[in-house]
Amino acid sequence: MCHNVKVYFLSECDSDVVLASLFTYPHELLRSRQQDVRGYDQAKAGLLPVARELYRKEKLRGFYTGFGVNLVRIIPHSAVLFIVYEYLRSHLAFGQ
Repeated sequence: MCHNVKVYFLSECDSDVVLASLFTYPHELLRSRQQDVRGYDQAKAGLLPVARELYRKEKLRGFYTGFGVNLVRIIPHSAVLFIVYEYLRSHLAFGQ
């Protein structure tokens, strides 16, 4: 496999991770806010009440608080996972 092709696939993998995170991060944020009920009334600790409170206080931008830090965490993880997968796939190709 050519070095340029590996870089292409790796950058494509990273862009897929960013795109997927755009959709999944708000849910992760809401789950972590739901678990940390110190800032919320115990009766309002469900997912929808937490989402309403977050939107009321911080609007849509609040759902992406910490998104950049999350990308710094998840992009290297995905890159290493992809490289290890490709390495093992090429060296342990059974039946080829």
